[in-house]
Amino acid sequence: RPSLMPTHTDPGSSRRSQAIVAASAALTGLSMLYIFLRVDWMQLAGTELAIDWLMLAVGILCIIGVYLVSSLRWMLLFQGQLGFPAACLVVFIGHALNAILPARGGDVVKLLYLQSAWGINLGRGAARLVLEKTLDLIVVVLVALVAWSALQSGRLAQLSVPLCLAFSLILLLLAARKFPATLGLVLRRLWSGLGSSEQFSQRQEATLHEFSRLLNSRNAVLAAALTLAIWFLLEYVFVTLITGSVQISLNYSSALLIIACGALSVGIPSAPAGIGVYHAAVMGAFELLGYPAEQGLIAATLLHLANTIPVLVLGGG
Repeated sequence: RPSLMPTHTDPGSSRRSQAIVAASAALTGLSMLYIFLRVDWMQLAGTELAIDWLMLAVGILCIIGVYLVSSLRWMLLFQGQLGFPAACLVVFIGHALNAILPARGGDVVKLLYLQSAWGINLGRGAARLVLEKTLDLIVVVLVALVAWSALQSGRLAQLSVPLCLAFSLILLLLAARKFPATLGLVLRRLWSGLGSSEQFSQRQEATLHEFSRLLNSRNAVLAAALTLAIWFLLEYVFVTLITGSVQISLNYSSALLIIACGALSVGIPSAPAGIGVYHAAVMGAFELLGYPAEQGLIAATLLHLANTIPVLVLGGG
């Protein structure tokens, strides 16, 4: 059986990993403190919880559908090198390990698994992973923009930061697509200033070249369309079903705010499965919508369990 672990470790990489883990632990601790201070635990203990189990079950089936569509997107990005069953296996394993390992470690293992099981080199796998994460981030920022614009009656001043972020990411994609050599030179100088090794720079340059080639393919456009469907439709259905199972009725813009806060929170390196950080972010979103912190924490916990347990069962099996 091929090993999924690297055969050597770079001291600089080890220090960066330790720093990421330390930052993840600190962020998780702050999130747990926020939850502890905001929630009335006596009131929470006295809450009578009535769950619509049928709605909950349909919601869980919906999140499985989200992961299946994500697998289709992953298959498209590999342009026929991975079949749909193999793409499903990789996606479920990656998400399951992200629920177990800190700091999104499942994404790293996913690349190593692609290399050991299908012979896909790390540069090729990393290019697709970067594109997948970039598409997700752009669309999640757009989801946040739509939600916040609807809730704040379109006050442009309050949308300036997410608008700039989305615009910057799109410009970065265009630069990678049209001017990969120039972008590679800029990044190489940046990494040199940060003290990164030449070997590391060469690896990233190969990944950037593959990334540029991928952006010029039709499959990248199809992957972007699937990303829009995942976040604006499937995730919306999932959130409304799960929250509806505990008698919380959300309109479209409110559900989009919950989606954006949850997605952005788990995108940050933190404890396994985003425990604490996800709950604090989603609970805070419910508070912004006028719900008490206790009800927000219940909904956040249910959303988290419904999102995590299926991938642990399917990915771990």
